Amino acid sequence: EPYELAFYDALSQNQSAQEIMGVDKLRELAIVLVDRIRENASIDWNLKESVRARMKVAVKRLLRQYGYPPDMEALATELVLEQAKVITNILSTTEVIYVAASSSSTAASSDLQPNYETNCETRTDRY
Repeated sequence: EPYELAFYDALSQNQSAQEIMGVDKLRELAIVLVDRIRENASIDWNLKESVRARMKVAVKRLLRQYGYPPDMEALATELVLEQAKVITNILSTTEVIYVAASSSSTAASSDLQPNYETNCETRTDRY
């Protein structure tokens, strides 16, 4: 999955992580990070400091749990959070578009369709 690859790339920038953990463990960590971020990220998680701090703690815990080398943990955490921001923006945009398509196909009145699509476009632009 492309999201897992993005996290893998961020984590594997640290040469000592590649040497100590190996490809398989880094791949496993990337998969777990994607799952955890999907579970915990709200649409505006990166705008609320308390939610961002909680996500940062969760990322650090996972890095430690999987044995990520501490020499570059801070940089890896920031890279992962940046990837998470990009990915959650993509996921929320995709979700909004999907909801718009589903709702417009089931709308009873044609008057509702343009308004919903306009609102959807506005919401998508925000993210």
